[in-house]
Amino acid sequence: MTYQSRRRNYKSRREKLKRSGQVVRLTTIFVVLFLLIFGWFKRVQIYDWLETYFY
Repeated sequence: MTYQSRRRNYKSRREKLKRSGQVVRLTTIFVVLFLLIFGWFKRVQIYDWLETYFY
């Protein structure tokens, strides 16, 4: 059997969609975790800022 380099890296549309979905999901998880940690460290400043508008 001969070597076919043009078929070696072929990915179907379903495989591409699955991979991009995994990347989006992983990115979303890390962004949400970052925002939660950042919000926890800045909770006093956030509370003070909200208090100025809703006092």
